[in-house]
Amino acid sequence: MKSVLNQYLDCTDCMGTTLLSDAFDIAFQSWPQQMWIAYRCPTCETVNHLGLNRDLVTQGYLDGAPGPCLVPTRQIHVEQLSVTAKSGGLTIKTLNLSWSIPASS
Repeated sequence: MKSVLNQYLDCTDCMGTTLLSDAFDIAFQSWPQQMWIAYRCPTCETVNHLGLNRDLVTQGYLDGAPGPCLVPTRQIHVEQLSVTAKSGGLTIKTLNLSWSIPASS
């Protein structure tokens, strides 16, 4: 079963790998309207972005033209992933784990 405990993300800069659950642990910002989060690569400190939608995690980079969008570079199917957006940020749940990522200000 694909889960946050056995799927890895690659940094967009140094290509260092981060376990998906670790990326959720170190995520520092979210955009609830778009269902995006940002985390810093533990190896090189580059900010990486993820899009979350039900059981799908999309890795990519942000672009601002013509409007804000996440340009996908990779998608990972993660079973039993739940994402809830509120004005204060995103809540991510899976298995018996939960993360709250604050909204950007």
